[in-house]
Amino acid sequence: MANDRILIVDDNAVNLKLMKHGGICRTMDVNTICESAGYSTMVGCMGEPQVSIAAALSFALGQKNVRWLDLDSHFNLAEDPSTGLGFDNGELIAPGRPGLGVALS
Repeated sequence: MANDRILIVDDNAVNLKLMKHGGICRTMDVNTICESAGYSTMVGCMGEPQVSIAAALSFALGQKNVRWLDLDSHFNLAEDPSTGLGFDNGELIAPGRPGLGVALS
């Protein structure tokens, strides 16, 4: 059911999660619909490792109507099989390496 994948943050914004929508391409489709309808978007996450967070960050940086990010769930993992994202003064830093910029251990 579509409405369990879309969370309206307020009257003008929608929370998108790559893992709920089935990846980058399907989230891009939902984001395009939101943008066409005049909704800004927020990109969130659900207890994911850095490799998933990096994908969400990459997606968000490439979309003009993404206004907010909530991409911090990798800090709650006891063991993360991926590394490479930076965090400085409350900001998630995109890696400067090719692809998603993270490494798998």
